[in-house]
This record gives sequence, C-alpha cells and structure tokens, in this order.
Amino acid sequence: MKTIVLLLILALSTVCGSAQSKEIHKSVNKTINLTPITHLGKVLTKGAFSFYSDILAQERELYVSLPPSYGEGDRVYPVIYVLDAELLFELTVSISALNAKRYAMPESIIIGIANGNNNRRDMTLKTKRKIDDKRPFFNGDAEKYLRFINQEVIPLVEKNYVKNTYDNSVHRTIIGMSPTTGPVFEALWSAPDMFQGYIGLSTHYISQYLGSKQTIAEKIVQVLSHKDRGKTAIYLGLAGSDTKYYPAEARTHIELAEKLIKLAPKITHRIEVLEEQQHYLMATIGLQNGLNVVFPRAMNFIESNAKFIDTDSPASTIQTLLEKRSISVGYSVVPIGDGLGNITLNSLGYKLIAKSRFQAAVDVFTLALKYQPHHAVFYDGMADAYTEAGQYDAAILAMKKAVDTATQYPQAGLEYYKSHLEKLLNIGK
Repeated sequence: MKTIVLLLILALSTVCGSAQSKEIHKSVNKTINLTPITHLGKVLTKGAFSFYSDILAQERELYVSLPPSYGEGDRVYPVIYVLDAELLFELTVSISALNAKRYAMPESIIIGIANGNNNRRDMTLKTKRKIDDKRPFFNGDAEKYLRFINQEVIPLVEKNYVKNTYDNSVHRTIIGMSPTTGPVFEALWSAPDMFQGYIGLSTHYISQYLGSKQTIAEKIVQVLSHKDRGKTAIYLGLAGSDTKYYPAEARTHIELAEKLIKLAPKITHRIEVLEEQQHYLMATIGLQNGLNVVFPRAMNFIESNAKFIDTDSPASTIQTLLEKRSISVGYSVVPIGDGLGNITLNSLGYKLIAKSRFQAAVDVFTLALKYQPHHAVFYDGMADAYTEAGQYDAAILAMKKAVDTATQYPQAGLEYYKSHLEKLLNIGK
C-alpha cells in the first residue's frame, strides 16, 4: 500500500536558499500531525512544521494540505497561501475541497502561514485615516512579511511540493483578513508577478491613506490599470457591521468596483459589502466568493457529453480542449474530480459502448486513467467495452488491473470486480 507520510523533516533537509542567501531554515524542531484522512488507501499529507526565518528572526509555523489526487499522474496544482492560518486554514481547505468536488475550482495545494504569538498588526501597511494625521492608524511592516513569503516560504513550499508546472510558472493565490491583508496589498503593487489571485477579507480600511498621500483604493486602481499588468483576479469583502465604525468604506468599495469594471477582461474582480455579516464572520462567504473569482467555474467545468460523443475521437477532443485550458490558466483542468466527479468520463464511455464505438470507449477510459490511475472503475468500464467488442483476452486483462488496483488502493467495488473477472474467465471455458 502506497502511503504518503508527513515526514517533513526529511523533506526540508534538502532545501537550500539561492546563491545570494543563506540556508533559508536553520532548524526544524517540530512535526505536528493533524487529523489524518484516508483516501483510496493512502494517508493524505496534512500537517504542520516549523522553520527558522532569517528575515523575521524567529521560528514560524506552516500548515500544509495536499489534494486527494496528489501523487497520481502529472497534474499541475495551483498553490493557495493563507495568512491567519489559525483562523482560515481549515476553512480554506474545506471550502476548496467542496468546490473541487463540484468542478467549481481545481484541487489545490494549500499552505497556511500561522501567526503564533506574533501580533497580527505587524503585517499591516502603514496608513493614516486622514492625509494630515500625525499618528498612523496602522503602522506594520507588510513589506518585510512579503519578503518573508517571497524569499523563504514560497521557495520552501515549491521545492518540496510543486512537482509539475506550465512554462516554469506556478499559479498562486494569497489570502489575508483584516490586518493580515497588508502583505496581500503589498504584493499587488510591489510584486505583481508573485500572485495571480488576491483575496482580502474584512478590508475595512481601503479608504485610508498611504505615505504617498494616495488611498489604498486609489493605489489598487493605479497598479491594475498599468499597461503591462498581467491577468489578475482580486476579491475584497467588507462586512456590513464595519460600516458602522468606518462609514466611508462602503462607498469606497462600491466606487472601486465600478472603476475596476473598465479593466475587464484582464482584471477579474468582485468588490462587495456583505451587509448582514460581521467583521471576521464574513470569512466563510468571503472565501467562497473570492475563490470563485480566482478560479472561474467556466474554466474548470467539463461540458456535457453531448458535445463530444459524435466527434471522430472523443478522447482526443477532450484532451486537446483540457490542455489548452490548462496552459491558459496555469494549472491542470481535468474532466473528473474526486468522488463526485468521475461520472463524466465514465458515463461518456458507456454511451460510446451503447453506440458500438468500442475503441472510442476504451480511449475515453484510458484518458480517465491518465487523470486518476488509482480508480478501478475505469478499468471495469474498459473491460465492458472489450467484452462487447468480443475481445475477451483484453477484457480479462483490464479486469485483472481493476482487481489489482482496488486491492492496492482499497475502494468500493472490489468484490464486484472479482466477480466480474471470474465471469470473464468462465466465458472461455
């Protein structure tokens, strides 16, 4: 049985910094096993580790969640970096998993950056409520925290967990809430190529002024309007309860949304005021809406089988479409998901069998196995196609693979697969 075990100390021992920097971690003093989850006979990697940050001069803890299909095939996964991990990591993992099961977003590698005992306000921008205020409202060092993320966290994560890319680039999203949106905004204008998705929750201060005598909202419009700006997706959510204390914020959010409309389609956005939500409690709705902005459902959902069933080669048509979409978005767009999603290619295969297009059906099941090689159901479908075509030796071989796969990676249907294999073996007697 193949098992992915969280032995991050061993993984981290191979990570080095760039030629211009020292080793990016000095010690790994703790491994924390969170609740183990088993899927198809393997333990999903989900846990935490700590490492020493030279930039922050302190130990910092990261949480890691890898998707169910991690290690199967050669998928390219987006990476989501979550600040305020103690509050948002598990929520992001759960919402992302539900979305992935319903084709609303791709399976993703999710990294939580914990605060520990550190003051969350250390991550804010330097802002004033009025231009001539002598004392800042926020006085954090978002720039330093962004360097920590860029020079230490991202190399550490991607050295260990990002196995495949398109054109050596990784689709990244950053999520922050209230004071921890500081690095989110700092990345937006200081490092425009670092992230493609930005999610800011409880953004109750975008009408405040930066040192340049420019508000955060004005700065957002300026940087997103730049002619060289690449494709960017941004979500900002303001809780209705915050408008009681910061009345200008509702108007500022609405005006910002109106200005960003002119930047479509290069800039995808959703700027909203969640009227009946409270400050941090808006995070659940905000995360869902933010992920929908970053990962457009239209790019992840495979069309109806009817679009492909009468083509000369349904499998090749689907694969070409998915490869083009994948390159466009920077992560693998797949026609099947975990659990709820495998009906798409499976049902197409059986519809092709019903049309006596047996080789086309085999090709579709083969394509499905490219994306989910540990799912025995596709070998079972392949065996049915070969049986209907009268190719019993090939059917038996496919069913043997179904039994072997279901045995090695325990899943529903093993007894049925054994019975199906026995029936095929008896046909030739």
